[in-house]
Amino acid sequence: MFDPTVFNGLKRLSSFRARAVSYVETVWDELTMISPNLRYISTPWEAAATSKLRSGSVTKLHMLSYQMIESIEDAPLVLIEDKHWTTVTDLVIPYMHWTSQLFLGNVRLSNLRTISVGIQPFVANLYRSMVVRPDYLLVLEEVSISVVMEWDILLIMLERRLIARSRGVTALWKIKIKRQIPDYMRMIIIMNLRGLLIDRHPIMNCPCKPTARPYSTLRSWRHVVPPSSSFLSRATESERLIMVSPT
Repeated sequence: MFDPTVFNGLKRLSSFRARAVSYVETVWDELTMISPNLRYISTPWEAAATSKLRSGSVTKLHMLSYQMIESIEDAPLVLIEDKHWTTVTDLVIPYMHWTSQLFLGNVRLSNLRTISVGIQPFVANLYRSMVVRPDYLLVLEEVSISVVMEWDILLIMLERRLIARSRGVTALWKIKIKRQIPDYMRMIIIMNLRGLLIDRHPIMNCPCKPTARPYSTLRSWRHVVPPSSSFLSRATESERLIMVSPT
């Protein structure tokens, strides 16, 4: 058994990792981790996504799962909210083969800048949420992907996020894709990072080889927001951060 109130006596704790958390009976509905120097926590999602743990200092949250799920009906919704993780800027949810049925209910972290997800249902729901609401995860800057995704959803999300920059939404400037992707898809992503809105439909439907003069299939492209020199320099750097490597 693990008693979360142990955090109350660890004033100088800066990093915490737990493979499993089983709660003892307490009289409180919520338990606050008040260790003022706690910055990193790696914990099972069962703990991170419940009301048992809270923090106003953690900046990186690493969610793991060691629970076997027998069927999709048993898959819980994982909710991660400001209410419990007010200062989190970096969220990591790695792939584990027995967690493939987990489904992300919602991520409501207003300070989140970096997210790395390795579970397909999580990725799909995250992108759909960002398509419906381009201002979802308002200050998000970096996305790391290690699973097969729906390319149409990804590209629509990037387009709407880019257009929403004029309304104060932070531009995505670093995308890590940890698998092989078609050259034409890579080109579209790079153009988006440069601040260009691409007519992608001729490309998506093009029967030719992806590397055969990709620009010849473009009808138009335009700057959605006039990019500053600093933005262009960051975008150029971002091109090298689109990781294209075999799984």
